Amino acid sequence: MSISIVTAIRAGATTLKKVQKATGAGVGDRCKELNPKGTCCIPDIVAILKEETGRKQADACSCPHCKPK
Repeated sequence: MSISIVTAIRAGATTLKKVQKATGAGVGDRCKELNPKGTCCIPDIVAILKEETGRKQADACSCPHCKPK
């Protein structure tokens, strides 16, 4: 069972990598089908991290949809 992004952050996952490890969010190539927006979810995770922690996070997405071509 996976935990929510906010739950993971409140439990100590204060970086994108830690949130990904705790939740499994943003680690695959299935955002188009899993994210209601139909886009990469990394920017959403980064925004939630900033909101919850008050700290700016590096947007470190390397998925095929975000990488410059």
